[in-house]
Amino acid sequence: MSEKTPPVRLDFDRLQAWVSTQLASIQTTMKMMGAVPLQAAGPVLAHPRELRVCTLGLPEVFCQGTRLEFPYQKVQELLLYLIFNPSASKDQLLEDLWDGKSADSVYTAIRQLRRLLKDHLHLAEEAVVKKGRYYSLSAEIQIGLDLHTLDNTVFRGTKIAPQYLCVLMEGLDSSWIEEQRLLFNKTLLARLEQETQHPQLPLERLLVLHLLVLVRDVFQTAALDVVLRLSRDLGFAAVQRAAQQLVHALNEGSSTEFQVAQLRDLAVELLENQRLSAV
Repeated sequence: MSEKTPPVRLDFDRLQAWVSTQLASIQTTMKMMGAVPLQAAGPVLAHPRELRVCTLGLPEVFCQGTRLEFPYQKVQELLLYLIFNPSASKDQLLEDLWDGKSADSVYTAIRQLRRLLKDHLHLAEEAVVKKGRYYSLSAEIQIGLDLHTLDNTVFRGTKIAPQYLCVLMEGLDSSWIEEQRLLFNKTLLARLEQETQHPQLPLERLLVLHLLVLVRDVFQTAALDVVLRLSRDLGFAAVQRAAQQLVHALNEGSSTEFQVAQLRDLAVELLENQRLSAV
């Protein structure tokens, strides 16, 4: 007699956490692409068990207006990981945060994160809970993530929306964060491409948009060609020099960090010009 195949067991807690994360990510993307209308702004009262999490630029976490001080960077990264990956096993944490090197580091970071959040939140259970093999943040904790409040705006008067200028979770270099940055940049680049298609767009603003494309991805050769051409035609010598320096760095295979910073600053400077504010 052939052996019966055992029934498949679904981990519904893990499945629900995954679905919630994917829906939040889809909603954020749709807002930024202009497919979901923003809700009317109103007074926001901080929940006593809410963490306000800023991921644009250097990551910061606030509770009741107080900035949390983490004992070391990996404890903060553990919190961020559990926000972006609401259910994770010890092996996942070990591989994604510690490159599989030290199991003790996982347990130490979990203990320290629990202790830190206990000092700021009034929870009926541990801040980091374990169900079966999986760790997650307590369901009592409310997360206010800055990415979930972004809209589809690129320009705000003479200012550029911060998501187009900042690095996501700057200062952290784990592979899982690089994956998040790739997804984030993909959304931003699609939005910038959409913006460049507007009819009768002033050339100066078109130049700024293509500068922002290069800030997100220096290998966008079509955008680089547009920047070189428009900066020459419009007489923006500083922009042309920075773009030429970027071309040289790319050809040499050297770091482009300095050139990207230059292009970012020039985009901000150009937009602050009064001619662009009335568009």
